[in-house]
Amino acid sequence: MHYAIRQESGGQEKDPSFKAARDKHHSLQLVAVFEYKLSFCRCSEVAVVKTVLLLVLAVLLSGCVSEPEVQSAGSTWPTGYEKLITDCPAIDQSVLNRPRAAQIVVSASQDWQQILEAATENTEILLQDGVYQLTQRTIYLQPNITVRGASGNREAVQIVGSGYLSRGQGFMLSGERTTIADLTISNIRDHAVLILPGADEAYLYNLDLSDIGTQHIKASSGGNRNGVVACSSIGYSDQGAVGDYNGAVDLHEAHNWHIARNFIYNIRGDGSGCDVDIQCGRYTSGPAILVWNGSTDVSIYDNTIVDSFRNIALGLGRGHVGGWVADNLILQNNSGDAGIELQTARDVLVERNTVLLGGNYRGAIEYRQSSNILIRQNSVSVRPWDRGNNRSIYLFGNRVVEATSVE
Repeated sequence: MHYAIRQESGGQEKDPSFKAARDKHHSLQLVAVFEYKLSFCRCSEVAVVKTVLLLVLAVLLSGCVSEPEVQSAGSTWPTGYEKLITDCPAIDQSVLNRPRAAQIVVSASQDWQQILEAATENTEILLQDGVYQLTQRTIYLQPNITVRGASGNREAVQIVGSGYLSRGQGFMLSGERTTIADLTISNIRDHAVLILPGADEAYLYNLDLSDIGTQHIKASSGGNRNGVVACSSIGYSDQGAVGDYNGAVDLHEAHNWHIARNFIYNIRGDGSGCDVDIQCGRYTSGPAILVWNGSTDVSIYDNTIVDSFRNIALGLGRGHVGGWVADNLILQNNSGDAGIELQTARDVLVERNTVLLGGNYRGAIEYRQSSNILIRQNSVSVRPWDRGNNRSIYLFGNRVVEATSVE
């Protein structure tokens, strides 16, 4: 099964599979063209062809509403959260802007790594256009620092690592209120950004992160609050993924984060089960977005995830309480796993997502060992799957789409 996707806005046309995509999410209008049938509803079967725009996905299934599977939850239903990120302007015009007391302009010809590490709190560092070769294992940033591309064009500032053979990160955040924006990071063994415990209010905005050996963004165990990953492109080029220990965003003990308006693509390993080239046979590729290990109240919305093996997961056996998964578009060109996974999750609202799987996996949205979950008004190619040991799972108004042919 294949869902054709094309870029509708300015700029050069990208590969239709988007495996090498690098465009700003907020400048894209993604179009999925396919023929589908509607089922699970009290109306005659319909076969139609429509163009589905990302911003008007509700049009997909207008006029055919499924019967509610449960209507008796009442006031115990989880409620939604407020969207912090509703558009993607330049960082200095966004709700995430943090004015700093001092400003430093840096070029690639300078000792830029040392300049960044020596910067004191309440400083904004502007990187001029150029290629910045990363020669040390990681760059440690002080708290209350902003690092961003001076031009605002993330493609013009390229931070390039030394590949998968040597361990390392791009940036390591250990203090609060750090912002990284308007730049590209690629070709690094471990993580593009590693967030340590206590590095609260980390803002990662308008980034292009590609070909990172494991998880592109990782928040390690110990607790982080009020972070944001937004308006970014994250994924692998053809042959860019080595091993299966990979992902776009992996958050441990994250509280009140927002993951919004990102374009995530090709988070799909090579089937070896390796952490790049070690511990082989241990891992399964993805998920693209994983929030777990005691996380709470994380909001995941308005993201587009294309051709990834696994997509959005909460809990995954280690717990997630609260949270909101809404208005995401998940498309698989090839076979894979679930679109949205809930395992040991509680008090989560899953609504208005479109999940179109590319193979024969049994559930577009699946839930197990979870409680008080409301799954409503989602458009899916395969109905939600109850994998057992659940309590108080409420499904309402979900619609099933059977893809039969595409162009």
